[in-house]
Amino acid sequence: MTPPHANQNFRTVAYAIARDKGQRILLNLIAAAAVTTVFAVKASETDNQRLSANPPVVAGTDGPLIP
Repeated sequence: MTPPHANQNFRTVAYAIARDKGQRILLNLIAAAAVTTVFAVKASETDNQRLSANPPVVAGTDGPLIP
């Protein structure tokens, strides 16, 4: 029969491993969200530059509308 403290040690180690994996998963999710945000911002900046260089032409006009 195993001593009672051995089971407690096993539980503590198992908890520490599970917590470490949980933290790693959480950090991976945060990193993925940060990368996605950076790409989204870069894509938005590129769209804004493209649109400001070539404003859309409204059908029926000779060029872009001037406010």
